[in-house]
Amino acid sequence: MAPNGDMPDAKSRWESFALSNMVPQNADDNRNLWADIEMAARDLVLAGGNSVFFVTDPIFGPDDPPPLHGRVQVPELPFKAVYDETAGLAGVYVAQNGPGYRYWSMSLDQFKANNGMQPFPTLSGAVAALRGRLPPPIMERGPFPTKAVRPAGAISKPCNGVPKAVVIRAKPRSRHGG
Repeated sequence: MAPNGDMPDAKSRWESFALSNMVPQNADDNRNLWADIEMAARDLVLAGGNSVFFVTDPIFGPDDPPPLHGRVQVPELPFKAVYDETAGLAGVYVAQNGPGYRYWSMSLDQFKANNGMQPFPTLSGAVAALRGRLPPPIMERGPFPTKAVRPAGAISKPCNGVPKAVVIRAKPRSRHGG
């Protein structure tokens, strides 16, 4: 799931709406929390990260709602894994796919222990074990951006799933993706 706002040109932005780049998301989550997570990730690139990598995908679990129309599976949790090679920063945002502002930020090792997936399997153990270094999501719905308050709770509940991970190399762009 590569955000439309990170695309370098009009053709790429249009192509970002391909079904292969989408996961069903709650509208409130997509417009608020997930948009704020994407802004925090984008800011890592704008802060001078020449080598920032992302893996974004869903986690399907036992508490997922039934498939829409019996065909489209809606995941319980989307995640965005981040590795900033320049800053030596790595971690994973996991968001509740529903209304509200519930998310977790964790190390790659903690994410693997909870979900059985390692988004960046070739990173060293020291980088994968880094904790608490991801910036909180950036709230942008007022006149001035503000940092979000991190909710209590450090880890997500275990869920099973296999990522169809897409790794993109972000390019520095304007803060608002334009």
